[in-house]
Amino acid sequence: MGFAYLWSATIDEARRHPGVTDAQLVAGSSQMWALSGRYAEAVAASYRETSADLALRREARRSAWSRRCSPGPWRTVRRCGRRPVSSA
Repeated sequence: MGFAYLWSATIDEARRHPGVTDAQLVAGSSQMWALSGRYAEAVAASYRETSADLALRREARRSAWSRRCSPGPWRTVRRCGRRPVSSA
């Protein structure tokens, strides 16, 4: 979205300056789109890294809860506020 706006602004500015050649515009736009690609790659890498970190944190929370609440049925009542399930 931001790069589409930048492209539009670049075209508008180039139209106001007749000295800007098509070759200059193409060269500038090539650099801009290369930066757009690098930006998209960085965003995707950051997303993947953050998602992996969040998954690890969720798993650590589940494991801590499981360790805390699993020693026995009466500890479960005291620690986790749950009643033990009767085996009968």
